[in-house]
Amino acid sequence: MKRDCMKGTIVVTGASRGIGLAIAEKFAKEGYDLALIARSEKELKGIKKRFEELYKVIVYTYTCDISDYNIIKEIINDLTKRITNITALINNASVGHFGLMRNLDVNRWEETIKVNLLGTYYVTKELLPFFIQKRSGDIINISSGAGEEGYSFCSAYSASKFGLSGFTESLMKEVRSIGVRVSLLSLDTVQTEMSRKSGLKVNNWDTIMKDEDVANVVYFMKNLPDHVFLKETSLWNVNPDRI
Repeated sequence: MKRDCMKGTIVVTGASRGIGLAIAEKFAKEGYDLALIARSEKELKGIKKRFEELYKVIVYTYTCDISDYNIIKEIINDLTKRITNITALINNASVGHFGLMRNLDVNRWEETIKVNLLGTYYVTKELLPFFIQKRSGDIINISSGAGEEGYSFCSAYSASKFGLSGFTESLMKEVRSIGVRVSLLSLDTVQTEMSRKSGLKVNNWDTIMKDEDVANVVYFMKNLPDHVFLKETSLWNVNPDRI
């Protein structure tokens, strides 16, 4: 199927699970078409089938590792040829390798930077000319409290997210006069597989924000009046219940 949705098409990276999947589903429920990028072809196929049947939207899927720039160029080139009304890019794809810096394997450190920072840059770099030509569009980068404060067990993750913060603010100042809105959303602990594997000690995970909470905030940010945007915002848990 090929069409241009009246509401627009939302590009989401890391869309096969967790926060990315929740964001994708929120926009699908509201009638937006989707372009989903993730590593798992099997999961993307299932999501495409379910969303198209349930929400009557069109879902384009691309399987790749966003840290591969050559593949990203091919994907975005294909996407912009097929769709003329891409209205937002949600940079959500992320990996987290946790442990003391002196113990963390060099390959894991490098992968964290390549995916979380360089991968976000690659996708943004390739899609940005499309937004500039239209003189509109939203780029929302999903970050973390670890990008505002360093912790002893997540030097690589913090470095990638601190870098993302600087990248986002610089790009925002570069393109807002053209009509492109660039925002940063930093998150407290979320009930995700990554959080559970990070080593965080939480008494009751049920008190922690859910993927759907994040999706609702992203949807709100995207649908602010055209003449304003949130430069950056943080979503915190009221009662983190953390040891």
